[in-house]
Amino acid sequence: MRHIYLSRPGGLAASLSILTVLLLVLQASSLAQPTVSIHTDRPSYRAGEKVDVSLSVRNPGRGYNANIYIGLIPPRGTLFMFGDSRFTESMTPWVENLYLPSGLNVEHFPVFSLGLPSDVPPIDQPGQVTTFAAITPPGQLQPVVTTSVITFNYLGAGNDIYVDAERGSNDNDGSADLPFKTIAHALATASPTEAEHVTIHVAASIYSPSHSGESFPLNMKSWVSLIGQGADSTLLDAERSSTVINVANVQNATVEGFTITGGKATNGGGVMCSNSLVTFANNRITDNTADLGAGVYCLGGSPSFLDNIIVDNTASGRLGYGGAMFIINSSPSLTGNTVSQNRGDKIGCLYLDQSSATIEDNVIAGNIATAQGALAGAIYAQGGSLTMRGNAIFDNAATSGSGLVGGIHLLAASGSLEANEFSGNWVSGDDALAGGLYCHQSSPAIVGNTFSDNLSTAVGALYCLEASPEITGNLFVANSGLVGAICAAEGSQPIITNNIVSNNYGFGIACFPKSNPTIVNNLIVKGEAPYGGASGIWCWDCTGLISNCTVAGNDGYGIKCYKEHPLIQNSIVWDNGDDLWGCAATFCCTADPGDHGTGNIFEDPRFVKGPLGDYYLDPTSSCIDAGNMSAEDAGLSNFTTQADGSLDTGQVDLGCHYPVE
Repeated sequence: MRHIYLSRPGGLAASLSILTVLLLVLQASSLAQPTVSIHTDRPSYRAGEKVDVSLSVRNPGRGYNANIYIGLIPPRGTLFMFGDSRFTESMTPWVENLYLPSGLNVEHFPVFSLGLPSDVPPIDQPGQVTTFAAITPPGQLQPVVTTSVITFNYLGAGNDIYVDAERGSNDNDGSADLPFKTIAHALATASPTEAEHVTIHVAASIYSPSHSGESFPLNMKSWVSLIGQGADSTLLDAERSSTVINVANVQNATVEGFTITGGKATNGGGVMCSNSLVTFANNRITDNTADLGAGVYCLGGSPSFLDNIIVDNTASGRLGYGGAMFIINSSPSLTGNTVSQNRGDKIGCLYLDQSSATIEDNVIAGNIATAQGALAGAIYAQGGSLTMRGNAIFDNAATSGSGLVGGIHLLAASGSLEANEFSGNWVSGDDALAGGLYCHQSSPAIVGNTFSDNLSTAVGALYCLEASPEITGNLFVANSGLVGAICAAEGSQPIITNNIVSNNYGFGIACFPKSNPTIVNNLIVKGEAPYGGASGIWCWDCTGLISNCTVAGNDGYGIKCYKEHPLIQNSIVWDNGDDLWGCAATFCCTADPGDHGTGNIFEDPRFVKGPLGDYYLDPTSSCIDAGNMSAEDAGLSNFTTQADGSLDTGQVDLGCHYPVE
């Protein structure tokens, strides 16, 4: 965990210790799935070099037995699997039936080293090589629990061209001893082919019109690698004359080791990329301006961004979309980047339109949208598919007083958000929707994330409108708004399972007219409600199901309903300001014998501490075996309410069940 905020805006002190927060994270993450990430040590390789592949495996959930598969697809396109220290064409796992203990976090474990060129797998001609990792249950190829894909370029023997702004001349031959002076000249003279790639080595210096006579934009070519000496020492500065780097209809190109700055254009101040397969790695993209995509603009293609710093870029003008990046009709991958302190009139950081984006292990922080009606401080995704995993998304904001979303805004987008951290994102004003995440006509899988200290005048953490996402295994803590944690608005049918909702300000979970949520096996505790509302669950004229939830210790109503309400069963609603209001419950535990319903218990549930929290049941609790169906029928026979970890059998126990470690 990178960031946990222990106070809420407006002077409302959060009553959480570091230990409490960490325990809550452990409880929620124990319900999540393992994840895997595959890595190479750099994005491109020449003949005679060696590619080192490593693997990171995390298991935030309970212990899990797994097969791990490692595969490679060479330029010729035949699938090879790595196992038993060699590559074969048979579908064999790298490891079988490996136990992944709860809390496992292995980073960059070496998997294989492969000298290039290679006979098996056949990597003997330049092109793109794809490597992937996948986790499946033991003895099965399906279902795939999680996957990770990364590509690298094999450049072959190739040719080398050298550039040095300090000692070079464009009258030289471009050799190491007699380098060219400008990169533009080197690119113009390069004659790469698919069989023979070219690498342009750029010496440390400032490459700008005033310092070195550099001309911009730098027009990349297919099968060219442009390699600097590092972003701290090799600067490409367009001095506001144009885009810095232009990549149009290019295949298998690499840009690595530069600061890309001083760009100014309508689209793509730093980088303009169209219909290209290109990798940007280990660059700093900073202080560029544009109307759309101040740092980077991508139209079509499959660009990759690996371990870059994209900071302090500004999108302003007619639209002001994407201070960091504007991506349309593309399939980009963003891995290991830091994207921070970017500004846009309407979208502070990243705009995605009809794109299939994979965003893993990035820091997306401190980006702001500044104009009236701003759409999102961090990310706005319209259509397409968005896969986000392992990112830290914090301190992003829509600051105008009439913005919509501080963090991520999804409109008609699919995909998944897994094991991300949303912290300290905010938006305020009458038009504000969500501080953390807003799903409009979007139904992604939202699994194993942490939402902490997000703020909005409407919904602090997660707002669903005409959306039916699966929301499972997440932690919602110390978020603030009229609704603190989760809102299901009109037309929404979210499945809300196995979450922890704790210490939020506002309604913990709110369901509004024409919504139909399924709220099962959640822990909703210690909330603080404004205006005498429900700090547990608030239901207004909606249907659905509330089952096996523990709603306890909230200062407002536990469950408050107005007009039509969901079926409430097999839950513990205890020690709230008022447990039930405006609704009936069946086979539940509440404090007030006057509460409506059948089969209810009006006795102390006898909570006890256990491995993952404070809401296990004492063996003498009357809530044990007190439900209206079997534990198997409730889908909880592999979970427990007992501190000793014994599984629930027979009739289902009341209240939230914990996973078994």
